[in-house]
Amino acid sequence: MRIVYAILLLGVFSSDARADVSAGASKAHICLTCHQPQHRLAAMPLLEGQPAEYLYVQLKAYKDKTRADPTATMPASAANLTDLDMREISSFLATQTVPSVAYQIDSAKAVLGQNKATIFGCGNCHVTDRNAGTAVPRLAGQAVGYTVAQLQAFAAGTRAHGVGSQAAPVVSLTSTDIDDLANYFARLK
Repeated sequence: MRIVYAILLLGVFSSDARADVSAGASKAHICLTCHQPQHRLAAMPLLEGQPAEYLYVQLKAYKDKTRADPTATMPASAANLTDLDMREISSFLATQTVPSVAYQIDSAKAVLGQNKATIFGCGNCHVTDRNAGTAVPRLAGQAVGYTVAQLQAFAAGTRAHGVGSQAAPVVSLTSTDIDDLANYFARLK
């Protein structure tokens, strides 16, 4: 009976449950060297407040080299992380307050982007306010440069839009669509 109980407990307490947020704080320090609001023109995301599962899946993809990185920084950064390291970093970042950044955006493009986000159904997964779901990233408040780079990668087929059962429908985006959407998402808080 004790063995059955122990097995059940192991099933209930996944590696997510074992992730130590405080241990993740010291491990995430290196991540936050680059992923900061002062780098708002760069093509890198703000990580704070993103869902832990989304962050974990992305770190794992970089480690496994199934997600491309044009700078080659992330695969090298993730190479020596254990599964527990990735879960602890992800858990820590998910608990952090989303930074408020004042981006320079084109207001007219942001208005067009809001309409396009509705047409393309972005809110079906990224929720109405474009904040995060469980394994779906927060789009609100991301840098224009980062969002443009990701939408271009989706459009070119060099990055998968969604993962597994959460794969997003293929949407054909023009460069104007991409620019408008990026300005809209950057404007959101």
